[in-house]
Amino acid sequence: MNKKINKEALNENNRFNSKVPEEILYTLNETKSNFIKKMKFYTAIELYKMHKLSMGKAAELAEMNKTDFMFELNKYEIPAIDYEKLIIVSDSSQIANRLAVESYLVVSGLENPSQSF
Repeated sequence: MNKKINKEALNENNRFNSKVPEEILYTLNETKSNFIKKMKFYTAIELYKMHKLSMGKAAELAEMNKTDFMFELNKYEIPAIDYEKLIIVSDSSQIANRLAVESYLVVSGLENPSQSF
């Protein structure tokens, strides 16, 4: 993971400094503090979707607890758990286990190596 940080973007309190044009705030009918809070939340969602942040770290960035963050993900139809990734890991684990058993049986002479799955 790249740990380079633009030190000019961070002040002594580890806060990100960025100017938000007043016209943008006016157009969105937002206060600066509310806009920043939403930006942190949307950034946390995107970094979570990209697998750059864990659920806990994304919730921390969004300044929420994990339960509330999961609830908010649901509002945006973003799965809190990546089932597709879990299925792939589970399937590959099952295949590896099956191959290990098959190899053991062949080496032990307990199974004919010409037999297929």
